[in-house]
Amino acid sequence: MISLNSTGELREQLLENMRSALPRLAVRMNVQNLTGDSIAAMAHRLYLDNPLILVEEPEVTVSVYPQDSLSRIFEIDMLYEKSAEILEQEKLELREAVVQTAGGASGNGIGDAAQLAEALRETCRYRRLEDESRAAHALLDGIGGSGDLALAYLTLCQARGIKAVVVEGRLEQEEHYWNIVTIGENSYHV
Repeated sequence: MISLNSTGELREQLLENMRSALPRLAVRMNVQNLTGDSIAAMAHRLYLDNPLILVEEPEVTVSVYPQDSLSRIFEIDMLYEKSAEILEQEKLELREAVVQTAGGASGNGIGDAAQLAEALRETCRYRRLEDESRAAHALLDGIGGSGDLALAYLTLCQARGIKAVVVEGRLEQEEHYWNIVTIGENSYHV
């Protein structure tokens, strides 16, 4: 168990554990507004922001002891479908696919963002998948749903130095993902 002083420190430790596919993190913190749900949401956001280093989103469960105290212990369990070794191999394969798809150029203008979108469209066929969203589905398997495509596009943008984020919402009553790309002062929904 480690003691942390802020949610920023928790975010960094959670990212490090997820990067290594470690199954458990136990922390002691003096916080009032932190809940198990907010920690699970933090892990989800970390996954959406870092698809090149977090190639699989774990199922996160959090136990809090005691529930009503300022000083609390958070036991964070992260269940991965694949072993750490397989996930490391997928990271390498995904990096190679990003380099192949994004190319060697490092431009970060609107034309470059459009070029990446077109490269992804040529590489991947859209099909709604029932399992979790992963950039690897789109870039390695050539097929993916909105979450897969949004994560894949983010990895391509990150490779080119283009500022982008994955956004979650609903389209026709179903969960849907897309990207917001920021070029200079302007933002674009992709």
